[in-house]
Amino acid sequence: MQWVRTADECFDDLTGYPYAPKTIQCGEGGPRMAYVAEGPHENDPIVLLHGGPVWSYLWRRCIPGLIEGGYRALAPDLVGFGRSDKPLRADELSIERHVIWLGHLLDGQGIAEATLVGHGLAAGLAIALLRAHPGRFDSLTLVSPVFERNAEVDQVLGELGQTQEVYVSEVVSDGCVSDISALVGDGYDAPFDDESRCAGLAALHGLLGESWEDAKRPAIGVPVLDVRGPFDTLMTLDWDQRLPVARRPERRVIRGAGHYLPEERGAELSLAILDFFASL
Repeated sequence: MQWVRTADECFDDLTGYPYAPKTIQCGEGGPRMAYVAEGPHENDPIVLLHGGPVWSYLWRRCIPGLIEGGYRALAPDLVGFGRSDKPLRADELSIERHVIWLGHLLDGQGIAEATLVGHGLAAGLAIALLRAHPGRFDSLTLVSPVFERNAEVDQVLGELGQTQEVYVSEVVSDGCVSDISALVGDGYDAPFDDESRCAGLAALHGLLGESWEDAKRPAIGVPVLDVRGPFDTLMTLDWDQRLPVARRPERRVIRGAGHYLPEERGAELSLAILDFFASL
């Protein structure tokens, strides 16, 4: 498998993202994964998984509130996204491989008794990771999860499958109620400066195809929080009624938000997560 990497200078001057990236090698011959780890190491960890087509930049407005609440935030760039290595072919990315690569990060960081948070298209991956590491996670939060296709999802995935003239910033802007600035848009576009580094975008359709059937088996034994915005046209609306869980997910609706809720209402999202922890 061949890997390419976005040049570091593409990430210069990111708006509102002061976090120094760290990296880990995911096994011999495996990809290099970049991640952000903020907060004291001894604090309770929260693992934040971004969906597509974004990267850990999505979590920049949530991380401060989680740290202030006494937690440690770990936000990886999934392989194929952000500062992490990217394959040249989309078919080299799968949920199974993402789980293996993320396992290297969890082991390297000594993650235990943690909370797992997945946004959007990473919902299925979050559930697969939870099941692959029984006992490592105490709770699961799914933010605006996408498990199945609808007309809006098909449109976005179709656009991202075209590796030429793809602007992630436009997808994020379309999925938000409020406007994002040009500088914020530049942050979302930063990893995909060349067609050769866009395989992760083209792989999203296949990853979604895997996610729902995997998510439905077996039952999830940890408490689940469902956080959504009322203007989300991408989310799988009734997933919380169909997901096999020991108890129904607790739902929080954050007003004035669309699909990219961490971008629009990051501080409110962190408070909702902390409030959920307090209720357990």
